[in-house]
Amino acid sequence: MATVTKQLLTGSTNGMPITLTTAVTSGAVTIHTAIAGTTDMDEVWVWATNIHTGVITLTIECGTADEDQHIRVKIQPDDTVLVVPGMILNNAKVIKGFSSTADKCNVFGYVNRLDY
Repeated sequence: MATVTKQLLTGSTNGMPITLTTAVTSGAVTIHTAIAGTTDMDEVWVWATNIHTGVITLTIECGTADEDQHIRVKIQPDDTVLVVPGMILNNAKVIKGFSSTADKCNVFGYVNRLDY
């Protein structure tokens, strides 16, 4: 039977929101690095908030910079939306993010670590 423990996103300091400081994939900010190995898993939950006065486009890279592995969401001003709804990752895959306007999108969330 699996043991589930709640974890902070690895890109967060003390559970605080992570500011996406760039508008390009080459500077994408690490949101979470999944557990190493292929037995245990991380169930990742991430929300994003737009602190800008205009619509922004958020891009979440799911383990790779390949565009076919991205989640892309338009977020209205002063809105908060769920952008990673319980994605299961392991093998040290990295979730990164950037937004169309640098420093105007924050992400936050948690991980349920499933130890088998």
